[in-house]
Amino acid sequence: MCAAVSIVGLLIATSRLGHRGGSSESAAALALASASTKKSAATSLSLSPSSSGKNFLRLNDKGGEKDDQPWPRIAWLMSFPNSGTSYTLRLTQWSSNQTAASNYGDECATDPTTGLNIPLLPNSPVGPQIKFITKHSRPSRYVLTKTHCGGRCTHCDPKRYVETQDSFRVACLSGNRYVPIKGGKDGEVELIHEQRYSESLVKRAVHVIRDPFDNIVARFHLDWGKNKNDEEFIERYPSDPQGFRAWCKDMDDNYLDSERTSRFIDSDLIELLEQIPCHGDFFRYVQWHNLAVSTTAKMALPTYVLHYDEYSTNFNATMSDLMTFLELEVVAEPPEFVAGKTYRDDYYKTEEKAAVLELIRRMANPETWELLERYDFI
Repeated sequence: MCAAVSIVGLLIATSRLGHRGGSSESAAALALASASTKKSAATSLSLSPSSSGKNFLRLNDKGGEKDDQPWPRIAWLMSFPNSGTSYTLRLTQWSSNQTAASNYGDECATDPTTGLNIPLLPNSPVGPQIKFITKHSRPSRYVLTKTHCGGRCTHCDPKRYVETQDSFRVACLSGNRYVPIKGGKDGEVELIHEQRYSESLVKRAVHVIRDPFDNIVARFHLDWGKNKNDEEFIERYPSDPQGFRAWCKDMDDNYLDSERTSRFIDSDLIELLEQIPCHGDFFRYVQWHNLAVSTTAKMALPTYVLHYDEYSTNFNATMSDLMTFLELEVVAEPPEFVAGKTYRDDYYKTEEKAAVLELIRRMANPETWELLERYDFI
């Protein structure tokens, strides 16, 4: 077992983000996170290097965990969809031979006799649920637990994708699970949603970030995979740059009117959004990371920020940092990492890339910008 070390991850000080939290604030201010204003140069993350050279934030003197709290403990795997979730779960499970967990019971193991999910924690049947019951052993320390939180829909208008900090946090704690059908026969189950567990169970977080240009194209590929047997879909949207652009255009056209009239989107952003293919997804991307940063800060969660590209550029150190943060012992070889393609040159025009980067600069909180600034190039 890796010993607990002084570098326990990344915590963004609650005091720094407190002015953005609270249900009394308007949804627009919370969701956009000062989208129409320039970032303040005075606010910055207090970074300190780990042994591998990766930057972390220390715990503040009000944060941390009590040693008398029971084990195992939940460590969120927070990710905007298609940013490296699946590989990160495989890496930790294969290397430690300990199962992960998930908010989403429909992708977890079920008891073969009852058809029900197996809760990670006995006192929280609503979730999270254990991913595997036979393939890997049950964890004894931190359990990496998948959550995509809120504001991540693809084909949707602002009424569905604009989130407040409170609604985002609730979505991070929520998922689905299988339960017996009322009045049904033994073994008959149904999937129910909006299953929310206690915030007090969450003790750490891993925040995954992927290059925004690659992340949005990966979202297209996910939708394409879901519809690959639909001949009309694949004819209209081939899996190439032209298909991506057609997919984006149809989605943009469907929701632009509702975005123009939305009270949650500043009018000075609309002209910029109109220059960007899949502009709604780029808006959701920045909003999601803003809210992930502020949520982990408000909850005082030690948080490890994992940039997906670091699996390619510095795999050993990244794996070491991740496993140490989760206090997982490496007992087996990790799964091979096959770097995904990069798409910014083939899928986007130069002026579109410039518009995306300008959108990110305008929308990102100062703390979020420090995590996304590495992608600020054409």
